[in-house]
Amino acid sequence: LEQQLAALGHELGAIKQARDELRGRLDALLKLEDYTRYADIDWMAPARQMAALAEERARLEAASDTLQELGRQLKAVQDRLGELDVKWRDTLGKQGEVRNKREVAQAMR
Repeated sequence: LEQQLAALGHELGAIKQARDELRGRLDALLKLEDYTRYADIDWMAPARQMAALAEERARLEAASDTLQELGRQLKAVQDRLGELDVKWRDTLGKQGEVRNKREVAQAMR
């Protein structure tokens, strides 16, 4: 009788363990009811979108650096052009002065 009780106790423990495992599986399946659309559990699409956005951000930052560098170069060229324009105007003025002096000198002869 003790052996039968021990066997029944062992069998009862196995049944309880199986019941607990089945409850765990049932709980997991019930949680799946929360996800009625594939998009709710699809993690690859957002991951791809995040990667694409990170790539676009890097591209924009690189373009921004390039644009800033080009802007600096443009300003330097414009500054140099302004300097050369001033020198050209000064040279034209001096050339006019020399021409006037020469004409005056020729007129005095």
